[in-house]
Amino acid sequence: PADTLLEDVYGLLKFLRHEPWCEANFWKSAITDTLSSSESSDDKAGGQDEDDRSPHELAASAAFARVRRVLAPIIIRRTKDTLTEDGKPILTLPPVDSSVVKVNLSPDEREFYNACLDEVLLVGSRRSRSSSSRVVSIGLRCAMVY
Repeated sequence: PADTLLEDVYGLLKFLRHEPWCEANFWKSAITDTLSSSESSDDKAGGQDEDDRSPHELAASAAFARVRRVLAPIIIRRTKDTLTEDGKPILTLPPVDSSVVKVNLSPDEREFYNACLDEVLLVGSRRSRSSSSRVVSIGLRCAMVY
């Protein structure tokens, strides 16, 4: 899971072209290799550090702290409850208007839809549990275009 999360962060930094972190070799030496080397030393040492964390746990903690420092200046977290300096909401959203439209699929459409669903679920099962519902949702929306 940690490796997947770090790959996702690297993908974001690459997309944003946030140098030098978007460069594969730099990312690998600063983040990925740190984790890989600690895993192998953890296997060899088998012992615990003085604060009861393995070398891998210490390296992972350091890698994530480094990633947080890289992301801090480029990510701004705002919620719908965030207020401006004068106390007004930073964002005023209209009320949610949603509806469910039920569709009867023909046998061919149902077969295609089920095939897409099976594929999305297969891909989703390879990812973390939290991202599975997002994968299913996106996949089914894509399938409905056809």
